[in-house]
Amino acid sequence: MARREFALDLTRYHQRYQHGDLTVFMTWFGNELQPCLVIVPSYYEGHERVTPCIVMQRDAWIWSEAIGEGDHCARTSHQFCQHLRINPDPMSCIRITSIIRDHIGDLLSIPPAPFETVVVADARRRDSNGKEHYTEVRDRV
Repeated sequence: MARREFALDLTRYHQRYQHGDLTVFMTWFGNELQPCLVIVPSYYEGHERVTPCIVMQRDAWIWSEAIGEGDHCARTSHQFCQHLRINPDPMSCIRITSIIRDHIGDLLSIPPAPFETVVVADARRRDSNGKEHYTEVRDRV
């Protein structure tokens, strides 16, 4: 049976914060488990219709007030409002930007993903001196 892959698993996260009708997760994205911040509606029924709004750790600088890119933040906050089913008026866009900026420190401090692993194979090799070396091949669960 093939292993099912998920780009985003919100059942496993480092931290979670509630901002009224929005929830912010500090979690990991993709097969490489890159740290990210995710915003989703707190009370929306039907998760299959929710588009999570993701800020990758490597892009955190873009949201900085000191060195960031204000145009990008404005455009992205507008798009995030639409995905979150919030009216993208100026105050809502500022709210999204503020939530992200409030959690930049949390985003930058996400540790490596602590997911469990299982041994899926054993590997053995013999070096040029004839000595055998053993290792385990592990996969994330």
